Amino acid sequence: LAAPPLALSPGSNEHGAPAQLGYLAQKQAATAAAAARAAAAMSVFMHLARSLKEFGVRGTVAKMYMQGEIKFGTLIGMDKMGNKYYENLEYPFPQHRWVEFKDIHNFDASMIPPEWHGWVHHTYDEPPTEAIAKPALEATAEQVHTPFDHHVGHVSEDFVPENMHNTTQKRARGYGVGNANLYMDPEDPDEYYKQTSHPMNVVPKKKE
Repeated sequence: LAAPPLALSPGSNEHGAPAQLGYLAQKQAATAAAAARAAAAMSVFMHLARSLKEFGVRGTVAKMYMQGEIKFGTLIGMDKMGNKYYENLEYPFPQHRWVEFKDIHNFDASMIPPEWHGWVHHTYDEPPTEAIAKPALEATAEQVHTPFDHHVGHVSEDFVPENMHNTTQKRARGYGVGNANLYMDPEDPDEYYKQTSHPMNVVPKKKE
């Protein structure tokens, strides 16, 4: 025979616990959640008030526009383009180093110069503003046996560029400088092969 069900006293649930305890637990949870929301709102307000005090209205709006957040840190240095680099070791890694670009409307990661790129990406900890002791170069040979004094290689004294059958290398070393190794003056044209559709390919005009 099955046991008769337990008689529930008024104000109790099916487990026999007073319903008043469940109500109190829900009320305490709601109170704690409200306190957490109030603390978060106060934290945001204090964060914004500090930003307005240190950076002003224009600086605060610029940081929100460029970064989407407001960060506080120590100014480590500024590059030649006017970008500023900050650090705050209280922030989690790797968010403790950042850059604020001078042009807040048209900025890109490629605008970081090489000397600051390694510091921002944690390749090294010494910023370019600090002098880094470089090791002195040590001599590895008492004398050099290379037969050439330039990087082109062997060029005979009776070399005549007009006799070159392979003109792949017959090009200027740079714009307006020519190529002294091939006796090319700055105004001499390049003679390496170009496709017909190449923009620098001069197509001779047909005779009418």
